[in-house]
This record gives sequence, C-alpha cells and structure tokens, in this order.
Amino acid sequence: MIVFATNVNDMVTVRLTEHGLKILRERDPVCARYNLTGSTLRAQLWTLMHVFGDQMTMAAPACFVDNRLEIESSLESGSGGH
Repeated sequence: MIVFATNVNDMVTVRLTEHGLKILRERDPVCARYNLTGSTLRAQLWTLMHVFGDQMTMAAPACFVDNRLEIESSLESGSGGH
C-alpha cells in the first residue's frame, strides 16, 4: 500500500463505466461542466465526490472502471497529512 497526501482540490482522472456515464449525464445531460473525453473524466476530487458520492455504496454498480482513480496530488510526497 502507498500512503500519500492529497487535497480535495487536486485533479483526478477516472474511466467511467456505463453506469458512471449514466449518472454523470443524469446530473448534467450535456456534461458541459466536466472535462469528459469518451469515458474518461478529469475533474477535481471534490467534484467527483459531489457527483458520485451517493452512488458509492456496497453492492452498488461501479461508476469507475476497476474502481480506479488517478490522483494528481499537489502536496509533498510522503507527508501523509500528519
């Protein structure tokens, strides 16, 4: 496991599943507010939490391919927020 610090304003990139795309389009039918290329979404972490947070429950369909996030942390490596 790798532990690192991040900030909710940092950028994240996810590949959306069909379910994730459906949820995003329900929130914004033309996805005008989001940096969406195909099924790849790039947004601030807080935006991802706002859009998909209520979908992140046990046994719910996955919104992200392999449940994977790529985070571009603006904080120093290894600081761990401590």
